[in-house]
Amino acid sequence: MRKLALCLGLLALSISRVPLASADTYQIGGPAGAAVWASYDGQTATQAVILTLSDTSKPGDDSVARCTFNILQWGFTSSGLMFRQFYGDAALPAGALSLPTDLSKGALDATVTGTLVSQVGFNYTVKNNATCTLKCDWTPTGDPSSGYSSWTYQVLGYGAALQANTVGRPATCSGSAVLDGLAIALGQTPYGSLATVTGGALSVNVK
Repeated sequence: MRKLALCLGLLALSISRVPLASADTYQIGGPAGAAVWASYDGQTATQAVILTLSDTSKPGDDSVARCTFNILQWGFTSSGLMFRQFYGDAALPAGALSLPTDLSKGALDATVTGTLVSQVGFNYTVKNNATCTLKCDWTPTGDPSSGYSSWTYQVLGYGAALQANTVGRPATCSGSAVLDGLAIALGQTPYGSLATVTGGALSVNVK
């Protein structure tokens, strides 16, 4: 069985050990779900990192479910290089995330707001408060095992770092994203995971 070295599903995709400056730090607990996509359809490459947590809080704040995410696409069109990045850190409304404590499944269905950076040829734009509907369904593929998750993910304007004690299990995850009306194929990845976080912290830096 794959160890929880999957680190809540975040494999070595642009991972670095650069510390996060000016980050929001949350205390975390409860179930968590994570997935990584890395696909290529012959014209466009896609990388997606999606981490959901059912219990996050700052000192003095109420606990909320949270989704932190980064989706990258790049390729070539008749107009030249195409690059798209959508990233953010969003509190989730009630009912948007379903992660039972027995880790028998997981589901996310939420519209999140983030930053969209786009470039086609020499046309470069940045749009704040772009919306995306994210849907993910996790299905466990192995038994739970205890572990410690420690990783830092840093790319362009987005970074996240996690330190957590977990009891987790590997999972497949199927997902889809509709970003500003544009469907982005995520498909299914074996690099997903479900976990119970018994204690830890998440730091997110969004520029």
